[in-house]
Parts: sequence; structure tokens; C-alpha cells
Amino acid sequence: MYPMRCYRTLSPYASEIGSDPKKLAMKALNVTLKVTKSASKLMKRMSRIPGVPAALADCVEEVEDAVDELGKSIGEMGRAPAQGPEFCRMIGDVQTWVSAAETDDDTCTDGFEEVPTDSPGVKRNVKKIVEKHVGRIARFTSNALALVNLYASSSSRSRHVKC
Repeated sequence: MYPMRCYRTLSPYASEIGSDPKKLAMKALNVTLKVTKSASKLMKRMSRIPGVPAALADCVEEVEDAVDELGKSIGEMGRAPAQGPEFCRMIGDVQTWVSAAETDDDTCTDGFEEVPTDSPGVKRNVKKIVEKHVGRIARFTSNALALVNLYASSSSRSRHVKC
């Protein structure tokens, strides 16, 4: 969904990735995890500010869940065999976890819908910062999922395996 972001983010790794769709998906997952961890740290620091919306505590949990799911995805992708039924199961798990991370992003921002945009300074500013950073995570996660899906479908076709 975000081809320019995808290109800008991953083109510096082109020589490392080559034309390997698994390396491309792995790099996208690793970059997404890095961005998500960074946002998580920021939100944890902001949650200590007096007067922040209560939704921030829930959001911190959702983003931590996304970090865990992305980490599991990277581990599973690294262990996935090149073919066979185990490949399909493991890639299915990766797709599920990355999709769950995407849902976590949505759930986080949903909690801020209750915070009016004309709230006092701290609440309004926290809402804007969270929306900015979680929106960024969501775009990275969406691209990573698309590349995982591309890898899964290209690997299935090239190995004549139906997942």
C-alpha cells in the first residue's frame, strides 16, 4: 500500500537483498521491528507525563504486543525450510503474527478516538504524537506483510507447493 516508503526504506539494502524475496521480507520485518521498538520506547516515556490520556497505557501494551509478534515472525522466517508442508505452516504463522501486529496498531489508535482534538495541550499533543508514530508503524507493518505474502506466494509457485 505504501510503495514509495517501501522503496525508500529498503533500497539502501539492495546489494544485501539482491533478488531474494525471503531476504527482502526479512529486511522489511527487521526494519518494521526497529521502528516499532523505537515508538514503544517513546510511548513508555510519554506515559509517565502527568495528564496524558488513559488510552496511552493501552496503546503501550498494544505496541509491546506488536513488538513481540514481529520478533516471533522474524524468528519463524529465519527457521522456515525452503519447501514442504512445514514451510506452509511456518509462513502461515508469520502472516498471522504480522497481521496481528497490524491489528495492534489499529487498536492503539482506536483508543484515542475518545480524546477530543480540542483537549488541553498535553492530551492533544500526546494524541498527535501517538497517531503520527503508530501511523508510521502501521505503514511499515503493511509493507512488511505484503512482502511476506509475496515471498509465500512466489515460493509456493516456484516449488509447486500449495499453501
